[in-house]
Amino acid sequence: MLVKNAKTFNLGLLLLVSFAIVFYVIMFLPLFDGKTTIIYADEMFNSLAKGSTNFIPKYMEKSEKFVGKALEITLKMGNAAEAEKAAVLFGKNGSTATVAGETLTLAGGDYGKTMLAAEHDADLMFNNRGDEVAAKYGFNEKEVMYIWHSAFKSLGKELEKQERFEGSIFLGEVVTKVIEPGYNFYGIKPEKVKDRAALLVAFLVFYVIYTLWFGYSIYEIFNGIGLTMTKSKAKKE
Repeated sequence: MLVKNAKTFNLGLLLLVSFAIVFYVIMFLPLFDGKTTIIYADEMFNSLAKGSTNFIPKYMEKSEKFVGKALEITLKMGNAAEAEKAAVLFGKNGSTATVAGETLTLAGGDYGKTMLAAEHDADLMFNNRGDEVAAKYGFNEKEVMYIWHSAFKSLGKELEKQERFEGSIFLGEVVTKVIEPGYNFYGIKPEKVKDRAALLVAFLVFYVIYTLWFGYSIYEIFNGIGLTMTKSKAKKE
């Protein structure tokens, strides 16, 4: 018979079945405000992350030192449609933008003021005021942030080619610390860790217990069928 130790095997099987039941409850039953546990936890962690990652005001302050620097450059966008929409963004914020296929040529703009405009848009998005962003440019607010992201990525590469490393490095930080959070956290309510500390600890403790639960169930089943790991004996000469 495959089972060598029925007691151990049955314990492992019981643990595995109970694990599966709890897994079903977590994944499919709406226990929290009509949401499943996994969705509720995901939304909570996103809210906590948003509540502790707002670097936008700091970068808006830092961007002031770039005000007055000319923005005269040619960018390669992903496609012609992106170039057209990027032209709208730069055009609304002080640049003369000319499009030729995927190529976007900017003239007469201010590098610092353009960054500040994009950061202001990201701040509106971060504070769930995307309707103001959409009204300013005439298309979807999340697409606005996507175009800023693509345009700034291209701009950063061109600045590197011109060996304007200070500007390209800072622009890279603006993309990751300002533009991306504005896009990713749009529509999420920010919360502080201290306000959800008890539930946060409960979720983390449950996660540890649940992981061990599955591990022990497999361990006991393997023990029950005689699959164990033992230290090999030293070879005698």
